[in-house]
Amino acid sequence: MKILTKLKIGVLNDKGGVGKSAIVQQIALANDLLIIELDPYGNLSTRLDGVTAFEQGEKVVLPKKGGFVVDFGGFAHEQEDAIIASLDVLCVPFTATAEAVETTYNMIARIKHIDIPILFIANRVVKKDEKASISAFKLFSKLLANSANMGYIMESRTIQSAVNNAFNIIEVAKEKGIKGQPFKNMAGQLEQLFKTIKNTKNGEVLDV
Repeated sequence: MKILTKLKIGVLNDKGGVGKSAIVQQIALANDLLIIELDPYGNLSTRLDGVTAFEQGEKVVLPKKGGFVVDFGGFAHEQEDAIIASLDVLCVPFTATAEAVETTYNMIARIKHIDIPILFIANRVVKKDEKASISAFKLFSKLLANSANMGYIMESRTIQSAVNNAFNIIEVAKEKGIKGQPFKNMAGQLEQLFKTIKNTKNGEVLDV
């Protein structure tokens, strides 16, 4: 079910390598959303249809109708902040390494004044109750005036396979036999993540 089709979603982290573009790709493909690429180091526009890429310093014009997902990375902070303020929900993927946590913390400190629901996505976790990810989430949340939520994506090669071959994991998982089976677990995780994005946008505070 496409539950995010009308939402304006941002995916942001100043730290590279946390799975930002992979998450953008799956959100967009599964929910028929346009992708706005604001990442000078990104390559979604070369791999996928329906991607509008902007260069640094270029005026960014967002669609006036329908939903979309913005892949942030490396634009001027003032420009990023203005766009974030116009969105429905912001997703912040992170990994629980010391460098990623520090960079994410500093980024949240910069944007904490923006009134927007935030979902932190612990990426490449081994188990849902991973202590390092929960500790990082609590650290980030202390900076915010409003409550934030946390979602998970487990460690899996299926995400990278989907990135490399530009396909929708949820759709592939529906196929019968050996082709769909390896992707069923990740498809379930993504469906749950999409529900959490919608709940976060609606102001629901979920248990970690």
